[in-house]
Amino acid sequence: MEENGTVVVEKTNSWLLVLLLLAVIAGLAFSFWQLSNRLDRLEQNLLTIQESVPEIPQATIDAIITLQNGAQPEQAAQQAPANPQGVKISLNDAEIYGSKDAKIAIVEFSDFNCPFCARFHTQTLPKIIQNYIDSGEVAFVYKDYIGVGGNMSMDAAMATECAREQIGNDKYLGLIEQVYASAGRKNRDLVIKLIEQYSLDMEQFNACVADDKYRQQVADDTRLGQASGIRGTPGFVIGNFKDGEVVGTVVAGAQPYEVFENILDRSLAANP
Repeated sequence: MEENGTVVVEKTNSWLLVLLLLAVIAGLAFSFWQLSNRLDRLEQNLLTIQESVPEIPQATIDAIITLQNGAQPEQAAQQAPANPQGVKISLNDAEIYGSKDAKIAIVEFSDFNCPFCARFHTQTLPKIIQNYIDSGEVAFVYKDYIGVGGNMSMDAAMATECAREQIGNDKYLGLIEQVYASAGRKNRDLVIKLIEQYSLDMEQFNACVADDKYRQQVADDTRLGQASGIRGTPGFVIGNFKDGEVVGTVVAGAQPYEVFENILDRSLAANP
């Protein structure tokens, strides 16, 4: 009886080892499948970005990889050091939200499909508008920076620019706030849906969109951000505002309101 029992135990142990081995193989196969899918998604994202705006700096690509690896937004937004001093950006009156006589300006570079940009627009910017921009102390400028959203963000950016032609800059800022507050993908269809509330000449709007009228402008704004030291979205240049120019420094990432409050208070105190 003992011999039979020993045989049964040995067979049972053999089956357990086989099952354990199969489980290990299945786990490795699943991990490989996950990694393969992740790499495929990353490759697709990088391809769409490169198609949208050529000559993307390596630091921007590094930031995207960091995001896909699950890093915190602040890490991803600060892959490269900010330009230290003396960043200069020239503006035109049509871009400025708030007083054109403000002493300080914030220039934001942002991507509609960047979740951290949405966080800034829904949580932080409304407080900045209420406490600094509405009072006339600070001006605000929004510029597109095509990054993680690739062609989808490019299409949405061009559509909002076509809308700005007719609704003006103040309402344009309201439109982009609605884009950021919307759930899901931020694409051209979303913009078209949101502009239904405005009395637009749709024939003019559709012609503008069909002609890709603002593609070069959006690409140029992205390159301006890159040249200014912006390495991820959102990125900001904050500084003295005079004669249509902002001279300041780069602030990287979706920082909390208190960070902007500190920078703006110090800047205003230095420019009474």
